[in-house]
Amino acid sequence: PAAGGDRVVTQIFRLTYESASNLVPVLRPLISPNNTIVAYPNNNSLVITDYADNLQRIAKVIATVDVPAG
Repeated sequence: PAAGGDRVVTQIFRLTYESASNLVPVLRPLISPNNTIVAYPNNNSLVITDYADNLQRIAKVIATVDVPAG
């Protein structure tokens, strides 16, 4: 997100290799308590609402995890 770090924004992450439902318990501790993470299994995506700075860090975690196996 291009928004400032202290702004609350929503971002959609479409996953290619990892299951969105499997990532929710992994990412939930990284998200601020009052913000949300929701998995949509039908299109394998995550919708996350959090502070812009934190979403940038979460995007890096997702990019690291969402890779082909082996």
